[in-house]
Amino acid sequence: MPSRKVTTSSIVAATLIWAAAIGAAVPTSAAPVDSGSAGSGSGGGAPAPPAPPAPGSVRGFWTGSWTSSSGTYPASLDVSQDAPMRAHIDIPERLCRADWHEVRRDGGVIVLDATVTQGTCSNNTWVLTIGGGTITGQDSTDSGTRVNFHRD
Repeated sequence: MPSRKVTTSSIVAATLIWAAAIGAAVPTSAAPVDSGSAGSGSGGGAPAPPAPPAPGSVRGFWTGSWTSSSGTYPASLDVSQDAPMRAHIDIPERLCRADWHEVRRDGGVIVLDATVTQGTCSNNTWVLTIGGGTITGQDSTDSGTRVNFHRD
C-alpha cells in the first residue's frame, strides 16, 4: 500500500481547522506577507500552534471517540511514549486497531503515521493537537475523520 506524504499545506490546513474549532480568528483570504522584515510583529498569519505538552503528561490511557462519515464510535488511546509520541488506538466497534508513530511536531501539534495492526481500517496520517487535558485530531486527508480523547 502506498504511503501518504504529509505536506506543509496539509499541516497548515489542519492548523486552520483547529483554530476555527477553538474559535480563534482565522483569516478569510490570503494577505501578502513581508518575509524580509524579521521581527515586524504584525502577526496576520495563522495562529501559533499550542504550546508543547509537559514531559510525561501525555503518557498513559485516554478514552474518547473516533468519528467518520459512518458514525461516531468509542475509542481508546494508550500512549506509551511522549516524545517522540508512540501510541496504540483501539476502536472496538469498528474492529480496528493501529499503532501511531510521531513523524514531526510543532509545539502541541503532532503529525503521526498510523499503521493498522488489526481490522480493515486504513493506514493513514493524523494531525493531533494536545492541550487542556484533551487530545484531538483529524485524518490529514479526510477532515471528516476525527478523534477526541480525554483522561478518565
